[in-house]
Amino acid sequence: MFKINMKNLILIAVVLVLMKPLSAQIKYGLRDEQGRHEIARGFVVTTNDGGGEVFYTSDDYQRMVRMGANYQVIRLEMGKLKPATDESIASNYLTKVDSLVNLGKQSGIKSVFKMTLYGMDNFSWEKLLLNKNQEQKNYVKAWEKVWKKFDKESYVTGYDLVNEPRKEDWDIAYQDMSNKYLVPFYGYLIDEAVKINATKQFLIQDIFMNKGDHEDHSQYAELKTAVNRKNVVFSPHIYETKKEQIDANMKRFSKEADLQKAPIFIGEWGFPTFDKTDSTLTEQLKYIDFYIHTVNKFDSL
Repeated sequence: MFKINMKNLILIAVVLVLMKPLSAQIKYGLRDEQGRHEIARGFVVTTNDGGGEVFYTSDDYQRMVRMGANYQVIRLEMGKLKPATDESIASNYLTKVDSLVNLGKQSGIKSVFKMTLYGMDNFSWEKLLLNKNQEQKNYVKAWEKVWKKFDKESYVTGYDLVNEPRKEDWDIAYQDMSNKYLVPFYGYLIDEAVKINATKQFLIQDIFMNKGDHEDHSQYAELKTAVNRKNVVFSPHIYETKKEQIDANMKRFSKEADLQKAPIFIGEWGFPTFDKTDSTLTEQLKYIDFYIHTVNKFDSL
């Protein structure tokens, strides 16, 4: 997670990488309105940082642009969009989110939405994916508010459908969770979304593994089943501490993207910095070198 302090904000760098030979890029690569090959770079924007609501100004967006941003990923709070939420709360929240889209639009920044579990009490991934009490229908209803609101907004290009799905205490193998439950859930979400707008992009992720669990030194369980839907974008995260792990992860992510016939959008990347790791020039240079290596790897692909 590449963090930049902007007032009281934490913004996370986003990179789109097209992991294909040229012929496949032409087939699968993201394109702008003129059909030009588009590389997205920017930040994840929060509406709440845990200490309260976060607000932005046009100056913040101009600063993003000066850093090279042309995309933002807006983290949605499901707690303010779920069916049981008071409609006035949901409406006010969508108005706030709309202001972020417009601020971005005025600066030439496009938007992707990411659904997070902020504000959700007693949430369980096991319950959601087993879907015994219409949990998935309620999840869709939360998304529908966003899909309908931004149906005609061309500066909203896509939706990151499920943020860092986890196994947690569920007694199930990661591959069973992925193949039997997560991939079909992605298919269901996309099928519902295209009823409103079939032209948006649909971002999917791997399972974020429990602490101590790894697959080939990766924190994420490999997707080995294709979603088999149009406009899918593979959007993994990278939180690794070693350069060789970045290289290995990108090799595997390329394989997963090939399976999905999708471009790769690195939704979050870079090992996070803290005060203790940013207090000396030596530490700063170490992180700069690590981030440069990561970006060079993206660009080489």
